[in-house]
Amino acid sequence: MKFTLLTLLPLLTISNINFINKSTSITSINDLISTKEDIKSYYKDLEGLDLKGDEFLSSLQNILKKNQTKADYNGGSTSWYNYFLLDRNYDLSPLTTDELNKLNNKKKSWWNGDNVYCDILYEENPHKFIKSETNGKNKYQIDREHIYPKSYGFNMDNDGYKNLLAGCDMHNLHMGEGLTNRNIHNDLPYGNIDKNKVEGKSSLSDKVGSYKGYSSIANSDVIEPLLKDKGDIARSIFYMAARYHNYEEIEKYGPTPRLLLSDTPYKIKDTVSPLESKDNPTYYGVLKDLLSWNQLDEVNNHEIIRNDLCYKYIQHNRNPFIDYPLWADIAFNEDTNYQLDLSSSTGVKERSSLNLTWSNYKENYNSNEPIDLSGITYAYNDENIDKNKIKITYFNRLTPNDIKILDNTSLVLDDGYYEFNFTYIENNSKSIKYIKVGEPIETYNIDLSNIKNNYISNDVIDLSTLNTTYKIGNKTINIDNKDLIINIIHNDETIKITDTKYKLGLYGDYKLDITYKDFKNKEYKNIVDIKVNLSTVYIITLIAIIILLILIFIISIIVNSKKKRRKYKSKKYNKKNKNSKKKTNKK
Repeated sequence: MKFTLLTLLPLLTISNINFINKSTSITSINDLISTKEDIKSYYKDLEGLDLKGDEFLSSLQNILKKNQTKADYNGGSTSWYNYFLLDRNYDLSPLTTDELNKLNNKKKSWWNGDNVYCDILYEENPHKFIKSETNGKNKYQIDREHIYPKSYGFNMDNDGYKNLLAGCDMHNLHMGEGLTNRNIHNDLPYGNIDKNKVEGKSSLSDKVGSYKGYSSIANSDVIEPLLKDKGDIARSIFYMAARYHNYEEIEKYGPTPRLLLSDTPYKIKDTVSPLESKDNPTYYGVLKDLLSWNQLDEVNNHEIIRNDLCYKYIQHNRNPFIDYPLWADIAFNEDTNYQLDLSSSTGVKERSSLNLTWSNYKENYNSNEPIDLSGITYAYNDENIDKNKIKITYFNRLTPNDIKILDNTSLVLDDGYYEFNFTYIENNSKSIKYIKVGEPIETYNIDLSNIKNNYISNDVIDLSTLNTTYKIGNKTINIDNKDLIINIIHNDETIKITDTKYKLGLYGDYKLDITYKDFKNKEYKNIVDIKVNLSTVYIITLIAIIILLILIFIISIIVNSKKKRRKYKSKKYNKKNKNSKKKTNKK
């Protein structure tokens, strides 16, 4: 992310929209918050629909793009001045008398940007901005933080993102502490790290604002922000993945990217433009953690006010995941039991579950024992369902992508672990059963033949040669290195290895720790002891250095000894000469 120092620019000219539709005077910022009916009306096109996943995101996109206005990045209507409206802390900096008068007189430009407290990302406490101290010269380093990084699908040459809707979207642009933005976030995805590893401190408070470290879910480094920021960040990312779910070309604003979310984010090498994302969308995340953060850090008053002011004053669309946080599960969690319901205050209702009665169901079957499904009966909302409306699929838990559809009522399976899914076709309600067949022998094998026990200084361990397999019964899969947890342990320090090669140090004892966790979370571990010896070149060099130091030391002693003798002779001579002069004077 490019660093931009905060500069104060002229007050923006706001488009003429009907922001204040009240007959009574406004006494606080809370008077400007939309009612539940206002919010429900905004999403009226979703009324009565049962959508989830891609269909839901596409429908949301159609709503969010209506009437959307591009927020200018530079110039008279600048994103910087938008922050004094959106990120202002209205508890610490309540509306002034002058601002209230302007609001009640329906003035378009009503807020003051001086001596205003603002809530910024990566800082625990609000920061007070003063015009005389925000001149961009060695003062406060506040960035325009793209929470969803622009390099993931909406950047173009010569800072072309400034001309794109996505690049200037104020639901994604927040005030952020500069050093954390550049040194810790940069282009990293957001997620929970396995072990805290502090990489930097916030420049404003000199307190750690965020951590950077490794996530075994993402198999990459991630940024884990303060708890207060986690929900805000998650909902901002969800918004971007909804508003820009499908690639489009808009005549007025140019192309919009295709942005997707995943537990294993796309690894950015350089930057991706909207045109490139059309056929090769990027994936950002870590989705599992973002869904968790959405529940952990609930929507607060700051987000509600920000969402409304952005909608009513700047770009005229809303963040649906602030209005209805549980919609994130409908959009991004395929296992959710939530269903759209605009009549509910939460925007969702619990989807009724599919109930099945499997009279002869067992969790454990013997080898070659038939699995009989003929006696299963199904009910939904206490009403019986025709079997023809149920789709049955199953797969070996070892290979979850190898899904088979079951048409008959009985089958025999190889020894192993299986998952059966029963789906009510009309509304996608599911019921799941797990079965173990026989006593499957589990075998984990990793080829370590190319990993030596002895290396010399600065040798490189090539981990690409690891050949790992996992077998249950008759089913075997090859395990990709990215599914292994690989650590190097040296001097009580554990280093997570994410590349295929690791360069050893000069000397010492190392341990190569390779771990695999199966679908039952059972852990398989290999530990290899490695000794690193000094190479011949280093030994010769070290001996030469030692000899050189000894020679220097000896020469230094000889030189110092000669200096002392000369000094002694000179002193003796001067004393003799001085005595001689005294005798002459007496005569």
